[in-house]
Amino acid sequence: MVITGIYLYFILQISSYLQCYFTLMITASIILDTRRETKNGFPLKIRIHDQIHPHRYINLKIYQANRELIRTPIIIQREYQLIKELEYCNVNNLDLEQSLNVFKKGIPVLNNLESRIMLLEIELQQLKLERSNTLISDFYNLYLKERLSEGTTVMTFKVGMNKFFNFLRTKGKNENSFFINDIDYELLKEYQVYCIDTKTSINSFKSYLAVLKLFYKDAQNRKSLNIKTENPFSNLNISSGKKIINRAIDMNDFKILVNINSDEFKLNEKLEQVIDLLKFQFLIGGHDFVELSHLKWIDIKDNRIIFQRFKNKHRGGGVIINNMLHPLALEIIEKHGTNKNERIFSFIPENVFNDRKYYNFLTGNLKFRLKKIKEICGLNFDITSKKMRYTFRTIGGNLMINQMILEKIMGHSNNSISMGYQGATPYEIQDAEHLKVIEAVFGE
Repeated sequence: MVITGIYLYFILQISSYLQCYFTLMITASIILDTRRETKNGFPLKIRIHDQIHPHRYINLKIYQANRELIRTPIIIQREYQLIKELEYCNVNNLDLEQSLNVFKKGIPVLNNLESRIMLLEIELQQLKLERSNTLISDFYNLYLKERLSEGTTVMTFKVGMNKFFNFLRTKGKNENSFFINDIDYELLKEYQVYCIDTKTSINSFKSYLAVLKLFYKDAQNRKSLNIKTENPFSNLNISSGKKIINRAIDMNDFKILVNINSDEFKLNEKLEQVIDLLKFQFLIGGHDFVELSHLKWIDIKDNRIIFQRFKNKHRGGGVIINNMLHPLALEIIEKHGTNKNERIFSFIPENVFNDRKYYNFLTGNLKFRLKKIKEICGLNFDITSKKMRYTFRTIGGNLMINQMILEKIMGHSNNSISMGYQGATPYEIQDAEHLKVIEAVFGE
């Protein structure tokens, strides 16, 4: 076949046109770069190509722990933005370098209305992307540092967050690749199922969830983090399905406990000491065991015990307690008090912020001794130091002790409006009601 000059000219022109067309056609996609893992995981990048030059990459500064790309809402948003940017680049025949600039900075502002609408849509997606770009590990480290600098205890916080981080790992994620804005109702329900599957009690789960909720709320309050405003915790049902009937020790059982004869059961000095400390908790108003670790000799004045509750002390101070010291309580102090130390019971590790010694004592020594007492004495009810508080409150309620006075003795804050008009209760009245609760157990 003979090709004349004119036909050859047109063929070369068409070939040149096609080459030009394919040269300018830009393709781009979001990929997970598994060639090198960073400390945050594998980086996500935009890979750009024009069919002629080598691939170019833009790092999105987003990381995932898996080797396979997971299309999270953030990725889907960026893909949507990428489609608009690709359309703009190819319609306007931009070259590779020009297209790279669009992918990095977004579509430039144009005069026509449609382009402006497109730009606003992309800007909205970009804002959402920025809002979602706070890693949970980054804020965790900041939050932890702030609490430590304030002298706030972080033990419960760390335990609660570690539980959540363990849950994330079961989903192929970790704290270094998970964004705070990815916490939603669906994820929290999965977390609840995970806790049930790992034999976590409902009370422990509530504690873990409270930690996570407080952490999330604090992040929300910081505008620079751009955390979504909705509350994913609001509709979460964490009911155990059954009500706890009574966390107090029955009156008759409690009398058996406080009247145990150490000689009869051949209890050693340590076990006898534990029973006396439980009595002391009850006698001073049903206060938590943690208060015993802080009590000092200077807290005793004129046969009264005056101290600040440890609970919420880091938020401006716990309630000030000013209760009578019953003679039985004074006997226990005389018997077990450590006179050479500023603390009354210095053999209990002081619950200072972020020190594990107290928690090790509580979950180790004390728990073991309480279990031993139950076995040796043949008790058919559980004993914990926390039950002293429930028991005091229950007995006081059954005796029809005025609620305001009970709250005063136990250090419960009452923030109702009517209580704001209530004047100070004379200690004679408070002590008389306090004595009624004690005599119900220790009286003849």
